[in-house]
Amino acid sequence: MKYEKKDVYFGIILGVSASSTTAVFAADTIQAYLYPVKVIFNGEEQKIPEESSVINYNNQAYVPLRFVSEKIGATVGYQEGATVEETKITLDFTKQGATEVNNLIVDKELISIASQGKLQGIDIPLGTSKEELINKLGEPDSIKKANSEEYKYGRTTFYIYRDTVNVIDAELDLSPAEVKSILGKPHIDGMSDAGVTQYLVGYEADPNYLCFSYTSEESKSGVLRLKNPKGSSSQ
Repeated sequence: MKYEKKDVYFGIILGVSASSTTAVFAADTIQAYLYPVKVIFNGEEQKIPEESSVINYNNQAYVPLRFVSEKIGATVGYQEGATVEETKITLDFTKQGATEVNNLIVDKELISIASQGKLQGIDIPLGTSKEELINKLGEPDSIKKANSEEYKYGRTTFYIYRDTVNVIDAELDLSPAEVKSILGKPHIDGMSDAGVTQYLVGYEADPNYLCFSYTSEESKSGVLRLKNPKGSSSQ
């Protein structure tokens, strides 16, 4: 089968490059093909989860809804009804600012990039002024004030100290074991009861530090914190 080259837009560019295909069948009525393509968001290739696939049907590529949605800052919901016709799939977008900062990438380059004060997929580095943060992302979803100001955009929180971003927290859906398989042996690995009992996985990214925190070692999701220990307030 010959495939046309198509560009698909989801607010950001999604690039698809074709290769060989494998036939699959669904409900004995639709013939489709597994479509082992590369999926690229804004020039960066993204790995499709092993449990998901891209398929080709009628010369159109169908990508996993949850995979694409989460990359562009949307939340997918599933509401099962009494019948198939009453079942709903919902797609909700947060504010524009939150959409722009919720594309965290955790790969082998994370530590070296963190040493520059940045997190991949989050376009606000340490040292950004509060004014620049708001100009770039708009008003946050919420603001809290404690030792420092907390500006929350979707799943990412920026801590402001002396009008500058000095700590970044980003929620992520990776277990401690998955993080260690990607980044290797950590500097810190174990439970901590300093104030709140947490399971911590930490990596030095001189002069900065990366700390993954979880409620337990078995947790499937947690929070990644990027900070400069020498330049941070008491976060």
